[in-house]
Amino acid sequence: MTDKECPVTLVAEKLPYLISIVQNGHAVELTQNGGVVAVLVSPHDYRQLKKPLERDFWEALQTFRNQEDLSDFEEDAFCNVRDRRPQQEVVL
Repeated sequence: MTDKECPVTLVAEKLPYLISIVQNGHAVELTQNGGVVAVLVSPHDYRQLKKPLERDFWEALQTFRNQEDLSDFEEDAFCNVRDRRPQQEVVL
C-alpha cells in the first residue's frame, strides 16, 4: 500500500499536487473501479525498480556466507523447529 491514492478521473485536476507528493518521497496509487491501475513514483524509485538484479540467489548466498561468521552455528539449531503434530485439513 502506498501513502496516497487518487482516482484516475481526478488525475488531470490534481496533477501538480500529485507531483509534489511524489517529489516529497511518497508514491501515489492511481485507482479505477476500486483497483490500482498505476503508481506514480519518483525517478529515483523508478530507476531502482528498473535496475536489473546485480546478482542471483547463489551469489547473494555466497556473499552472506563470506560476510557472516558461521563457525558458531550449530547444525542442529533448527531440528526442533518443525511442527510435528498431524496435519490439519485444508479447506479452500
